[in-house]
Amino acid sequence: MAPHRPDRVAGAVVGSAVGDALGAPFEFGPAGAYAARFPDGVGTMCGGGGWEPGEATDDTQMAVLVAESLLERGGFDPPDLFDRFRRWADAGPKDIGLQTEAVLTSGDRWCCGRKGLPGSSRRPVRCIARRSIVRVLDVLG
Repeated sequence: MAPHRPDRVAGAVVGSAVGDALGAPFEFGPAGAYAARFPDGVGTMCGGGGWEPGEATDDTQMAVLVAESLLERGGFDPPDLFDRFRRWADAGPKDIGLQTEAVLTSGDRWCCGRKGLPGSSRRPVRCIARRSIVRVLDVLG
């Protein structure tokens, strides 16, 4: 029997968070760092690169904000999500991507300016797009 949609969504979110925490210590390290640390290929949840073992990175923190917004607003609400991201950025997270930080701290307002989005009328000057694929699974679940 196939899992119900809520189970699939929960599995996708948890799997993404675990994968993010497993890879975080190696994200900005040199090629071969994982193989050097785990020569047999079997890794463990470890710290490194400024991260504690199992610590949530900015990607997971933002994915949680997506999930909370979807649940609390009953669907995709771009202005609400942008406000959540902005409050998160203002709180001084341990890590935040340069483009994401530039957009969230710019003072610019949310704009539904991408073609095809409800209320769209013009193209936005700035947008958060670079890491959006990491968070799309929460919307598609």
